[in-house]
Amino acid sequence: MHLYGYSPADEKRPVRELYGVFRRPRNDGDRRAGELADRWGALDFGMEMEERPPPHGVSVEAWRDALPGAVLHEEGRLLLAGLGGEEDMLYAAPTRNDHVAYALLPNGGGGCGAPGPDGLELGWTQTELGALVVHGLVADAIESVGVIVAGATYEARMGENAFGLRLERTHESSLERIVLRRLDGTTNEIDLAPK
Repeated sequence: MHLYGYSPADEKRPVRELYGVFRRPRNDGDRRAGELADRWGALDFGMEMEERPPPHGVSVEAWRDALPGAVLHEEGRLLLAGLGGEEDMLYAAPTRNDHVAYALLPNGGGGCGAPGPDGLELGWTQTELGALVVHGLVADAIESVGVIVAGATYEARMGENAFGLRLERTHESSLERIVLRRLDGTTNEIDLAPK
């Protein structure tokens, strides 16, 4: 998903360089969340593409480099827990090709892709009970995240290279912008409203 103004000309940084969480040792919470994610297949986003032949005129090497690559399950980390329920958690793992796969457990939702500007990987999940859970990953340089919904600004909870916000009785069509506040005092606003 490239709705952040990201272009291929932007410098691609390795996932472990962007997200300090993947540089720390794995702990018991990471392993338990990883077992849950593996049981549900929560990080299996289109990996079957690697099995397909490349499009006409594209070399096998170029095709494999363009795909996310296999998820490195043994490097998965629990980034943020307690988003409206004891089990609601954001879990992520890097891939072979420096993408990141992430999932909101147990509610579902997540994705896999190359990190955008400021390491942003953004998702949201509309629960069956009408809550909206906005979640994502951000680089080490981000200290806080604001979510603008129907004209009101809400501060997301921060985790390790992650943010999350649960809004009861809110529909995803009310999402307007995400505001990333960097440690150096600058901001990056990402418009989410349809044009």
